[in-house]
Amino acid sequence: VCTVDHLTPATESLRSGRQIAPMLRLLTGDLVLDEPDDFDMADLPALTRLVHWAGLLGSRVLLSSATLPPALVEGLFMAYRAGRGVFQKHRSERPGEPVNICCLWVDEFHQTAQNCAGGANFRDAHSTYVQKRLSRLQQTDVRRWARIAPLPTNWPGMSKDQRRTDFAHLVLEQAWQLHQQPHNHATDPASGKCISLGLIRMANIAPLFDVALAIYQLGAPAPGVRVHLCVYHAQYPLLLRSAIEQQLDALLNRRGAQGGPDPALQRPALRALIDAHPEPHHLFIVLGSPVTEVGRDHDYDWAVVEPSSMRSLIQLAGRVRRHRPGAVAGVNMAVLDSNLRRYEHSDQA
Repeated sequence: VCTVDHLTPATESLRSGRQIAPMLRLLTGDLVLDEPDDFDMADLPALTRLVHWAGLLGSRVLLSSATLPPALVEGLFMAYRAGRGVFQKHRSERPGEPVNICCLWVDEFHQTAQNCAGGANFRDAHSTYVQKRLSRLQQTDVRRWARIAPLPTNWPGMSKDQRRTDFAHLVLEQAWQLHQQPHNHATDPASGKCISLGLIRMANIAPLFDVALAIYQLGAPAPGVRVHLCVYHAQYPLLLRSAIEQQLDALLNRRGAQGGPDPALQRPALRALIDAHPEPHHLFIVLGSPVTEVGRDHDYDWAVVEPSSMRSLIQLAGRVRRHRPGAVAGVNMAVLDSNLRRYEHSDQA
């Protein structure tokens, strides 16, 4: 297992043999790319070169993500096909045959395989798969209901510090509203207290520090409420971030909650905090950056989300009621109608 940065020198090294180790790794194994749509436009040439090189060396390629745009998938297929054609011509058992690549689509419902000779075949097969998936998704229980939360109209004239404090007050109020819904909290059988584990996801790390401090200073949004705040972002020292992730991985594993007590309420760390404070309502809030939405197997009761991209919203929605099947009775996501960056960098898109 490695980062993609370790493999890209296979296609772009100019001197000193830096391409040898990644090339041998590609030559002797298959390439699994997790969340390839996470790269921005500037990274796509390097990504397509890598996929082309995997085809050239005869490796297989697996793309894993819930949010792959059709154009990206087709572009990577065309890159792979170009490389695979050269491999087949020089190293396969049947070099004279036209290229006809076996493609496989896998989701939680079924698997579909089809041989694709070119981009048009692949596009049709991919579209057919997507339509089948959409029809199956429409038959499943709805586990996330979102509403758009408007931001105040007086923010453009505010100072940056005041705006961030106001933002902290707004998201805390949204969190309290979501917590009060019966479907968004669990009742502790031992004490009768209402407990929820929620996520406030900000689009950028820079304002997150000020918002965290403001939430600490604001305290509870109503009488009888205790807020437990965990700040989580990618700029922590790795040892500290690892410790936070270890705790969150344990607390936010809610498998087995359906039809029985919430396993989160039995975790010693959570149990100690519930028993130590008398308030009837406990909000356990993770205030996080986009690091909360990629590669984390966490299950939150509700989420307040600062918008950044459609892909990001879909990934984050996958962390709400992730482990618990069954339909939800009402709203459990609040999506702000803009992000702070719009006010702080109004001259940019």
